[in-house]
Amino acid sequence: MWKVGYCVALMTEGIILLWFVLTVLALLFVTIDIRSTPESPALKWGFVLLTAYTGVFGAFLYILGCREPLSGTHERYVHARWRQVLGRRWPA
Repeated sequence: MWKVGYCVALMTEGIILLWFVLTVLALLFVTIDIRSTPESPALKWGFVLLTAYTGVFGAFLYILGCREPLSGTHERYVHARWRQVLGRRWPA
């Protein structure tokens, strides 16, 4: 008969393993995709480190605030002030 504690431990290990797999996939995505983004190198490294630390949440913030939807539309895309908080400096 299975003990409840053993089942909980297996489920917890499975959740942690899933989180690490999703984090690695998100980190690979951001690392590959950020090379085509016209941002400063410090900001690029910042998003890579943010994704490494926070996993899927960091990749979500990268997609939401930094990744350009179409090629050549980055400046217009990040013009909104709330997107500038994620990395672009405030206009003078």
